[in-house]
Amino acid sequence: MRIFRYLLLFLAFSKLVFAANTDFVENFVNKLSNKKGYVISNEGNGTILTDLGKDKNVFKGMRIKISKKEESIVHPITGEVIAEKTSDAGLAVIDDVYDKFSTAKILSGDNISAGDYAEIILPVRVNLEFYNTDSYTEDEIKSLLIKSGKFSVDKKSPHSVKFYEDSSGGLIFEVDYYNDVIGKFYSTDLKVETSDNEREIYQQEFEAKGYIQMAVCNLKGDGYDYAVMAEDRNVDIYKIVGNKFQFQETIDRKFDNIITVSCYDLNDNKIDEIFISISNKGRGARSFIYEYNEGNLSNLKDSIPLALRDVYLNGEKNIVAQRLTRDGRFVGNINFLIYNGDYIKGEAIANTQGFSIYGFGLGDVDLDGKMDLIYSNEKNLLEIYNSDGNIIYKSRETYADSVNYFLMKERKTDKLANKEEVDKLLEITSRIYMKDRIFVDKRGAIITTKSIFNDNVVPTFEKYFNKVVTVNLFENSMLKNIWTSKDFGTDVNDFYYVKNGKKSVIYVLKGEKGNFFTKSRSSIVTIVFPEGI
Repeated sequence: MRIFRYLLLFLAFSKLVFAANTDFVENFVNKLSNKKGYVISNEGNGTILTDLGKDKNVFKGMRIKISKKEESIVHPITGEVIAEKTSDAGLAVIDDVYDKFSTAKILSGDNISAGDYAEIILPVRVNLEFYNTDSYTEDEIKSLLIKSGKFSVDKKSPHSVKFYEDSSGGLIFEVDYYNDVIGKFYSTDLKVETSDNEREIYQQEFEAKGYIQMAVCNLKGDGYDYAVMAEDRNVDIYKIVGNKFQFQETIDRKFDNIITVSCYDLNDNKIDEIFISISNKGRGARSFIYEYNEGNLSNLKDSIPLALRDVYLNGEKNIVAQRLTRDGRFVGNINFLIYNGDYIKGEAIANTQGFSIYGFGLGDVDLDGKMDLIYSNEKNLLEIYNSDGNIIYKSRETYADSVNYFLMKERKTDKLANKEEVDKLLEITSRIYMKDRIFVDKRGAIITTKSIFNDNVVPTFEKYFNKVVTVNLFENSMLKNIWTSKDFGTDVNDFYYVKNGKKSVIYVLKGEKGNFFTKSRSSIVTIVFPEGI
């Protein structure tokens, strides 16, 4: 009888998980429809602009039918237009998608012009792939997609829809176009559990501040930690007293597009230097070094032609450096920054060609006595490489992704619908997205952020996702989660980890930049583990 009760409980739980996952897929399907919009302009180079944007749930690779209005059919009594006669003008495929418009490549038709109708063609042909899912779930999802009339299965389609379960039983739903991820969603009916370790959580608001980067440092050797907080052009210093951040001063300089702030006692005088890197808008990276001397902040070095960032190598902090090209590419190996009377590029870190200092960490995580590399790749999947440069782990979930970006090269267009959309297009095409920090503590635990996707978002080229901070050990060729924070929402800009004796502290920087109508806002959530994580 006991076995029978357990079987009933298992079946009931399985149905609940399945219902949650299929509801999640059905919600996505219901958002797709054959929306009709208009051609905004024909650019004359095989490209058209349409008003089919993210607001109409459009994604890359969708085909659209272009038609011309011939005449209206008017009700003879009421005068109401009850239908319109149209003629086919051509076909196009959606290329880039923005808030309220999209670009599309013309497949056929040589007389497409502004004002023509543009209509999404359904069903969308997709190749379905399943990983770690049971056959019952696979059959039901296939049936749901096909019965909707909005998808048809075609193994040769450039669109792939991938479903796979994560370790917590949640379903990850990924849409790819020619192997590039254009949408990723996450659903689970299982709540994230946090560590049993006691935690103290505090939050402090910073009025009218748009902080995007932070570092926590030993700036004065007085026993207090200090927070270095950066906006796009300004850097502020705060003293951390208990759980409060007390403003000290603003560095007397306007920087150009700050991309990271770091700190470390590289010159070995028991006081951390502050390292500030900027993108210099199209002219590569430049870094500046400051340090307190007898209570006064001094500029030690200007315009180092490298981007710098701090990393934890099994709990020991280091500064790494890399060159940034004019078009926003990180090139060459990642190197350690060293001090020998001057700050220069030191030893290259082996097997880092093709990596960037963003989304990068290093340390002995498999505990074999050799240094491993941890990297969030171009799809923001976490990879671990051993000392020989061989990959020994690759996640299916997204880690260290960031909404932060810096601007580099701009792309110009001949004509668009209006100035607002022109500015939006130019800004997006010149964004170089950064990635979050990856720390490795003394025991080899990996501390970074993890993206939590949900079914309330449609595939877009803007970055909107919820985020948690997570601590994992690498054991038996898998990541073992030992602590995950609460969901911090979509506005996490940076985080920082500090270990003082037994105590561990995680700082999470949240906020949004202001605009003409709203003020900037920032806050820091401080999570204290008195006995460590």
